[in-house]
Amino acid sequence: MGVVLLAVGALATAGCGGSGTPDAISSSTQKRTVDLAELPADQVLAAARAAAHAARSVHVTGDISRGGRRTTLDLRLRDGGDGRGSITTTGGRIDLVRTRRDLYFRADQATLTQVLGPDRAREADGRFVKVAVGDATFRSLRDLLDMDTLFEALLFPKGTLSRVDGIPLGGVPTVGLRDEDPTSGGLLYVAASGSPYPLLLRPDDTGDGEFELRLGEWNADVQVARPPAGETVDVEALNN
Repeated sequence: MGVVLLAVGALATAGCGGSGTPDAISSSTQKRTVDLAELPADQVLAAARAAAHAARSVHVTGDISRGGRRTTLDLRLRDGGDGRGSITTTGGRIDLVRTRRDLYFRADQATLTQVLGPDRAREADGRFVKVAVGDATFRSLRDLLDMDTLFEALLFPKGTLSRVDGIPLGGVPTVGLRDEDPTSGGLLYVAASGSPYPLLLRPDDTGDGEFELRLGEWNADVQVARPPAGETVDVEALNN
């Protein structure tokens, strides 16, 4: 599971933190514009988390470099636990589909061997492997395609927060937040107009490794379909 753990671990350490859990934002606030101009850093983060959790969908893209390996993410997620996308690394690629009950993944032979072992990888023969969402063995893959779980990894407090100058992103002004943690410092940029969606995470000078994660196309229509039956094999049917 090396390729998968690399992606999940990098996502977890890329999160922008705060000292303690930010105050909750009411459900009515989640659905309207929040004025971030005078809010302290922890309340800006709270507003961003609330807006993200209230969204119907998001497109997550990014590049993560750590330990000499590069990982590229392209994930389209929607509420309720459905999603699709890909993880590409220096050594291979995994395509993913998640529905409420099942997870499907397909990979090149080298990557699939890392995930399943050589015998089961050969038997999969290029097909999508189907596993139950509740199968703990594939939790890292499953959680990448769950909006709420991903937001908790990216936006949960880790260190002391401070406000910094924002940058324009696609014409949208932002508020910047800096995680002051000495080992996993990073910057989060939150939309300062419209809904306060988190838009970009990147390292600061103290961060370990390099990453840039972009969150966009909020509330767009995301279609998630199970792979055709003829291109799918149940993990339980593979040789153990």
